[in-house]
Amino acid sequence: MAFHLSATSDERDDLLDRGGMLLSWRCDRRGSCDFVSEGWLAFTGRSFEDTLADGWSKPIHNEDQEFVATARHGAIRRQGPFEVAYRLRRLDGTYRLMLDRAIPRFDGEGGFQGFVGSSVDITDRLDMITRVAQRRSPEAGATTVCTACSKVHSGDGHWQRLETWIAERFDAALRRGLCPDCETRWERGA
Repeated sequence: MAFHLSATSDERDDLLDRGGMLLSWRCDRRGSCDFVSEGWLAFTGRSFEDTLADGWSKPIHNEDQEFVATARHGAIRRQGPFEVAYRLRRLDGTYRLMLDRAIPRFDGEGGFQGFVGSSVDITDRLDMITRVAQRRSPEAGATTVCTACSKVHSGDGHWQRLETWIAERFDAALRRGLCPDCETRWERGA
């Protein structure tokens, strides 16, 4: 998917900024930021002028800076869409986990003009998923394997060979063999 520059500049900016708290942005073909939405400014507490060029990256957590830059520069070379997650400092000083998605922009002749993208705060979703996972009992995802014959309990009262169970669930084959230690013991008759 690509964004073609057929609308006027004011129409494009209005489209990007519509929705109030939408954290949207735009950059040129070199990756220099030339637009951020009111939502971005409100979220970060930064001024529009401080966000232009590479100022948009200042509120990104120091440990995530290089990763984000690498993802963005790779997308510029490919002139293709990209997605990156990173921690962004909010106005109140707390870091939130953001998911940034961008699509390339092209002019009427197909020339690459940069990206248009948006950021979504996924911190609360991640916290919810973590809480749900922690509530599960440790046995919830466990599988019972017979110690003597290695048959697997399928959960519906039946036992089946380990090889069959793996093949049905993972589209993979299991081959049996002997590790070097067991091979030595086998040869010695231990």
